[in-house]
Amino acid sequence: MKYAYLSVVGFFFGIAFRTNLDLGLSFSLFVLLIALAIGVSYFSYRSQVFLLTFCFLFFASLGMFRYDLADARALSGLDQYENKNATIVGVLREEPKVIGENQRLVLDVLEVKTEDADVPTPVRAKVQSDIPKYPRFKYGDRITITGKVEKPEDFTEEFSWVKFLEKDGILYVMYRPKVELIGEGEGIFVIRTLYLAKQNFLESLYARVSEPESALGAALTVGEKKAIGTELADMFRRVGLSHIIVLSGMHMAIVAFVIMLIFSRLPLAVAFSMSAVSIVLFAIMVGGGASVTRAVMMAIIAILARGTGRLYMASWALLLACALMLIWNPLLLVFDVGLQLSFLATAGIIWLMPIVESWLSRVPLARYFPSRIKDIMCVTISAQIAVMPLILYKMGNFSLVALPVNLVVLPIVPFAMGLVGLVGILGQILGVIVTPLSWFAYLFLTLIIRIATLFDSLPIVEIQNINFPLPLTFLSYATIVYFTFIWYKMKEESPIFAMKSLPNKNQITPKQSEIGDDFQIEYIK
Repeated sequence: MKYAYLSVVGFFFGIAFRTNLDLGLSFSLFVLLIALAIGVSYFSYRSQVFLLTFCFLFFASLGMFRYDLADARALSGLDQYENKNATIVGVLREEPKVIGENQRLVLDVLEVKTEDADVPTPVRAKVQSDIPKYPRFKYGDRITITGKVEKPEDFTEEFSWVKFLEKDGILYVMYRPKVELIGEGEGIFVIRTLYLAKQNFLESLYARVSEPESALGAALTVGEKKAIGTELADMFRRVGLSHIIVLSGMHMAIVAFVIMLIFSRLPLAVAFSMSAVSIVLFAIMVGGGASVTRAVMMAIIAILARGTGRLYMASWALLLACALMLIWNPLLLVFDVGLQLSFLATAGIIWLMPIVESWLSRVPLARYFPSRIKDIMCVTISAQIAVMPLILYKMGNFSLVALPVNLVVLPIVPFAMGLVGLVGILGQILGVIVTPLSWFAYLFLTLIIRIATLFDSLPIVEIQNINFPLPLTFLSYATIVYFTFIWYKMKEESPIFAMKSLPNKNQITPKQSEIGDDFQIEYIK
């Protein structure tokens, strides 16, 4: 198994190396030839070092090749229209995002018209455009945008806006164009239906729960952040709760648990199939990013493992999920901070949580804590240790109250999500009959906001503008990895073989402990 782990790590390294240093396709071929030479030498010397080196270098070269292939495909049919006025015809194949008083459109271009050409030119490309909030557009709309075609620019040295857009295949933008709706109902029928169901859910919630609680409820359940004001979002960031208003592994764990509970009385094969399909459909509906995709893939691996009676290895599932995502889009590794944070937080929970539990068991006061509180404390500390260097490097801020506020708020989140979900769904069917239920949802959402407000009112909440350079970030992670391996070595355990046995059962039993907290913490997050 160590060869498989080293191969995946080598693939990651190859992509990261090629992202930051372009030595041409010939260098990738050179590394591949070296790897093959070492692989051939293994049969002569039978040295484990040769085989490990071959695995790392071979898959590192494949990572470089994969990035080169993605780089070659990044050519846009709009190159000839750069810095020219044009009318672009296309279809919205992504749900528009509301950002403040604007809505952000990502248009799949079909054809381009210019004043110089009488006949429209067919083009395949993507264009991003920010337009006023109203009139609102939706998935499947065919529209025309008229304006100047431009390439995006980097505004700061710390963040590459160009590469951030490029990872999604967007190479051009059009600022404040003239927009006209010329058709509706295009795109995939299933996705249109899911987005319509999401919109009906939100309308039902907004009709029964007032602001800002309804905005928080929408963010908790379906990742809808458009109604959350800047003030509330900034407060959640300062106290270390911004992760609860961004769909992540924690939310998907709760959703997966509920879905498995719903199908628990069905035959085994049907139950697991329905659970996997439902989780995928939910992920499509909420339009989650890389972190949601990673959580969904790990959830499906866990469901398949349990359904077939196989061993589930959380560490291997994490690496496999990320590897599959990078095979699909290698630019995610360096240019998607959401995936980086999601990967590190999950890795911290998998590998650092046993260490934190061991340390916590030596604290005399900890023995009096309820087990649920100790679990949340271990998860929070493990995740915070893993993501802290990256957060300091990328953002330069550190919340001093993140641990205590998470200990208080996280136990409330599942109840709030459940009540909001019931209000949004049943409200469409029963109308005003669910009003008493909406009162309880409002109560839990208000409690979360009040707790965050209380901690935010403390004299010192966070340390800002921390200068944490990249070399220090690498050194921090090297130190974490080193002491993690030392701890596991002292325990005579291998950190890469953290696994959970999933016995085959005739029926799903979500109430059992292995599908309860363990499923939420280890299997998905």
